Amino acid sequence: ILPKNMWPGGIFVNWYIQMSGGKISKSKGGAQPIPGAAEKFSVDGMRLYYAHIASPFVDVEWNDSTVMNYRARNERIYSTVTRLFTQGPTQGGMDRWLISRLHTHLQKVEEAMEQFLIRDYANTVFFDMMTDLRWFERRGGGERSALMEYICSWVKLMSPVTPHLAEELWEYMGNEELVTLSRFTNFQSSLVDSFVEREEEHLRNVMSDTEDIIRMRQIQPEEIHYYICSKWKREVMQIAADIVIAGGNQGDVMKTVMTDPAFRQKGKILTNYIGSLIKEMKTLNESGLQIMATPLDEEHVLKSAAQFLSSEFNCPVKVWNEDEDIEDPMNKARASKPMRPAIWVKERDI
Repeated sequence: ILPKNMWPGGIFVNWYIQMSGGKISKSKGGAQPIPGAAEKFSVDGMRLYYAHIASPFVDVEWNDSTVMNYRARNERIYSTVTRLFTQGPTQGGMDRWLISRLHTHLQKVEEAMEQFLIRDYANTVFFDMMTDLRWFERRGGGERSALMEYICSWVKLMSPVTPHLAEELWEYMGNEELVTLSRFTNFQSSLVDSFVEREEEHLRNVMSDTEDIIRMRQIQPEEIHYYICSKWKREVMQIAADIVIAGGNQGDVMKTVMTDPAFRQKGKILTNYIGSLIKEMKTLNESGLQIMATPLDEEHVLKSAAQFLSSEFNCPVKVWNEDEDIEDPMNKARASKPMRPAIWVKERDI
């Protein structure tokens, strides 16, 4: 079919495709004639299903309803891209985050392609990148240039798995040549801003914790109060993380911290706090320890997002610092930790 200079470098044959309970066959059922399957599930729906349902080194189990879900995902991606491409610019300030996330994903897909991890590739492109785009919209968006850069790179990444979807979107965006003839956007480590990404991740974690409280207590919030931990807790965490990274233990942490008179005054509270920190650090890898050694400015993150949080939870949101004069009738602030603000959801009287 292709001239020799366009032959593939290699062909990989997947493992068996079967249905629950056994093989697919005409006699046992499950066989799908290609024309009928293409019409029902769409070619790209089946391609995405095969790419994402399992790694290339395990059997694939065919399921009609699951394949239809992949067709529906492709349709959602199409409607999302066409809607965002035609809408005007927005006023949010999420540009740096979106571009950083793009290059974080580009790094992942490059690694996946090098290792032939097709499922990881498909998961990043068709699920993680869609999730980030939704968060970008939810947070108010940003300048059109950043959004277009993200979308153009995203459509190119779709092409190996869902070529028909990618070509349709590429043409819709006004491009004349085929997307398959274009080059992927190159990963640039300088455009990855780990602090900006961590700030948004922290915000989402705080929102998730708040939602859990509201759901478990089955209440309607009148106000939500967040209590950022005292400065000394962050300082001790940084000291402990640095010592553990260097190979130290709890005794080394205690010895170092106790040289500071201000810390010694904390007494048993400090001892218990260091114990809980070390217990948590034992479960972390070096990357997790490095994060603890460089904590975020949580107060800035939550205060700058207070209006967004208020909109999300449909009630006033207040952010307090444990070191200051605060409104804390439930005495919640003392339970606050670095990256884990204490939360008080004041219930609305009904």
